[in-house]
Amino acid sequence: MRKPDYESKIGIITLDGKFNYGNRLQNFATTCIVKKMGMRPITLVLNEREGAVRKAKNLVKRLIGMSGPSPESLMTEKRLEAFGGFNSKIPIIDIRSLSDPILDTFDYFLVGSDQVWNPDFVDEHEAEWFFLQFAPRSKRVANAPSIGQDSLTPEQANLIAKGVAGFDRVAVREKRAAELIKDCAGIDVDVICDPTLVLAADEWRAVADGRCTPEEPYVFTYLLGGVGAEAAEVLDKVTDHGRIPVVPLSDRQKSGEPDAGPAEFIDLIDHAAHVVTDSFHAAVFSSILHTPLTIVHREGVRGMFSRLEQLSQMLDIEEKVYGSAVYASRAQVNIWVLMKRSVTRGRSIWDIWRGVLSDRTKGKSRTAFAAKSSIYGLVGKGVSLLVSFVSRTVFIHILGKYYLGINGLYSEILSFLSFAELGFGSAMTFALYGPVEREENEKVRELMQFYKVTYSSSPSSYSPSALPSHLSSSTSSTERRDFRSSN
Repeated sequence: MRKPDYESKIGIITLDGKFNYGNRLQNFATTCIVKKMGMRPITLVLNEREGAVRKAKNLVKRLIGMSGPSPESLMTEKRLEAFGGFNSKIPIIDIRSLSDPILDTFDYFLVGSDQVWNPDFVDEHEAEWFFLQFAPRSKRVANAPSIGQDSLTPEQANLIAKGVAGFDRVAVREKRAAELIKDCAGIDVDVICDPTLVLAADEWRAVADGRCTPEEPYVFTYLLGGVGAEAAEVLDKVTDHGRIPVVPLSDRQKSGEPDAGPAEFIDLIDHAAHVVTDSFHAAVFSSILHTPLTIVHREGVRGMFSRLEQLSQMLDIEEKVYGSAVYASRAQVNIWVLMKRSVTRGRSIWDIWRGVLSDRTKGKSRTAFAAKSSIYGLVGKGVSLLVSFVSRTVFIHILGKYYLGINGLYSEILSFLSFAELGFGSAMTFALYGPVEREENEKVRELMQFYKVTYSSSPSSYSPSALPSHLSSSTSSTERRDFRSSN
């Protein structure tokens, strides 16, 4: 597979959630990341005409009440406009069919994030789209897709197994998804973080909109399953028995809810005194923005809570999960721990692109590559010894043994100094390549400041403030409302 250049065009395949907060925000994050990597992302939406069978199924669902009104049909004009404004930040084009000629113009296709492999959302026909079966195998990339379920029926397992078999490498969003794929397809897959976790808090605040954010203290709720017993108990506590107003939001707009789009969604979470949610992405943004959080079980839905449990484990926020062994609704999130675990120590889309889009030989194992590397190393060492012997012989005959001894002494001193440096200088140079190329001057400045502190002779000079801004434990504490510290 060839390496992508800066003109590579990437087609992003995700759920068509034009009016879903989590879907729009993860789509935006993926777009930003791909742009940062120097490529051109375009989200693709398949808008085929419904077949007769699908039309009949949807008609029956509506008649028996299994399919309620669409989310957009319940939204006010202002809320629709807010979503439309945010969607304009994401390049999107419609694809009329799987044989649309425009698909041939893309260098790679990326599926994810969100529940693009949830069998409840994807049928046999849609699987061809969401498993990228229309594209050559060499162009397929899986970026944090979610299965969204804790278990699979035999039919669902067969659907997933057939789909993942078409990828050279698969990386999913949840550990449970990796386990299910292992069970049904016998394939070991990577687990990476959601793309929303890759962007720093300041990057999200840059696109936030405070139009719907109240001035007075409030508790924010985003409960897709409604207010159940758990949520009611938590709300009674965090609102001081109803003394603090609640700002509710849902995917199906109800009376009294703000006309919030994704940008307003971010700001509402950022400035809330507390967030109560059963949503994956609401929990993600509460953690990124350092907002007090309680995660509750979604009412009326089974088999989906593992996503939130595993998220809490990855971010080290298990005390935020209602009913957990360490549950404490008022505990604060350490932003340094959050970012360190989810991005620095965890795997992300960056790792996937480095692996998938690099020149590598298909079908070879790590052992094969290690053996190949060892052979090259031995050959290189032999050549080095031969050249050294020849150069020393010439040195003796021309300059004499005394000059050879002096040269050897200083060479050994330099070698010792190089060993003491432990390759840190090379690592520094490597880390600067990307920011310098992308002209990220602020990032370069932060890295140089970090290196300055690291090379300092005094251990006491180290402080989190020398780290990149989104990794510092001091993130935006001054930006919090006074109420937050008192509550």
